Amino acid sequence: MVFYRAIPVSSLGLVIGLIQAASVAVAADRSASDYLLAPQDKLRISVLHWLPGAGNYQEWTALNGTYSVGASGTISMPMLGSIRAQGLRTDELATVIETRLKQRAGLPAEPDASVEILEYRPFYVVGQVERPGEYAFRPELTTIKALAIAGGLYRDASAGASRERDRINARSALENAQLELHRLLVRRVRLSAELRDVDSEDIGGSSAPLVIPTELAANEDTGRLVRDEERIKHARMKGLASRLAALRELQRLLKNELVSLESKTQWQRETLGLAREERDNIAKLLERNLVVNSRRVSTQQAIAEHEARLLDLDAAALRVKQELSKADRDMVAARADLRATITTELQTTEAGIDLSQLRISTAVALLAEASGASTSGPAGRPQASIGFRTSFVITRRSDGGPPVQVAADENTPMLPGDVLNVLVETDALSGVAVSDALQTGIRSAAWPTAAGSDDHAAGAASPAEGLRHSWSELAIGRKQ
Repeated sequence: MVFYRAIPVSSLGLVIGLIQAASVAVAADRSASDYLLAPQDKLRISVLHWLPGAGNYQEWTALNGTYSVGASGTISMPMLGSIRAQGLRTDELATVIETRLKQRAGLPAEPDASVEILEYRPFYVVGQVERPGEYAFRPELTTIKALAIAGGLYRDASAGASRERDRINARSALENAQLELHRLLVRRVRLSAELRDVDSEDIGGSSAPLVIPTELAANEDTGRLVRDEERIKHARMKGLASRLAALRELQRLLKNELVSLESKTQWQRETLGLAREERDNIAKLLERNLVVNSRRVSTQQAIAEHEARLLDLDAAALRVKQELSKADRDMVAARADLRATITTELQTTEAGIDLSQLRISTAVALLAEASGASTSGPAGRPQASIGFRTSFVITRRSDGGPPVQVAADENTPMLPGDVLNVLVETDALSGVAVSDALQTGIRSAAWPTAAGSDDHAAGAASPAEGLRHSWSELAIGRKQ
């Protein structure tokens, strides 16, 4: 495998220019926000190493490329393995790569590594905006720019039908996210069971059913999902068992062949001994002129043939032993390959669970907003005749800690991963009460319950009355 290639001195100016340009880009980003890397960030990494004796650069082509920070906060690079990127600046990550490459490759000096952010993790806009949802982050983003990206404040064209459509879409997105989360949770149980069973001696036998947590068992979709995952587990374990059984049968046949070869070898050795005794007897008789010389020649030829057959038998026995050793290695490799596949799928499933929980969180806020927990007006939207004011609240998670809410104004800088909640409050008392209910519901990451409006006082059912499930119930995918 080629990990690097040399760059001629004639191209040295271009290479240095590219390195300087990348360094300037990284320095500009760092000076703007001193940004710390986090999951979902996409990076471009370039590594060069100067060879004074050869007068050119080595370009580490196997390391250069695009990398994404995974859900665990790490990137995986050839030869260097897993590197923790979360919580580091780009220059700090470049230093880590340089140090590790120097140690792994045994270089006399640290190489030059540059890390450039190609794509930041997305940010989210919820609340009274035209198009709430997920958007790609860009540098120098502020709250007012994020509001513009989301289409500005909500404009009431046909409020009743629009709100009902938004509510249906939000509930559909929420149910899909719940079902996906539920499916991933059951899959995680199946993968964990496979990881335990892969080293079992009774692979392919009657396996115990998947042990599903009580919270998941309460869901009506659990039975179907569990059956699907058990079929996958059974097929995978049966495939491994079939492969191991074939290898064991091959070992049995090879051992029988080896026993047969050893028996033939023993017989051939005895025959060779008898032929040599006959040769010695003929030699004595030949000294007395009792036999002709041709008899001795034929005996010598027979001895040579016996020795050749004995060598062939020894070579065949060695080949069989090699095949037995290979069958042993294949049995170990079969388990190891399946274990590696299961581990990779388990990591992907864990990342999918995190993403599903994030989608559920966004869908909760969107459904609450679409269900009428907003400001007052004929359709629950702010009316120009009443007058309203806009406020911003940013929910931000810093370096893996708990989410923190930050009051913001129009020019507050935003960071990747932020959730911007745009609130519109009217001067009417009822509108302020409902807006407070919306803020309380979204900020507590639970289903909101609107109260205090004139409609509720009259005994009408609130659109948010059915949204009182706790976040823990939502996370395990229970249906209303």
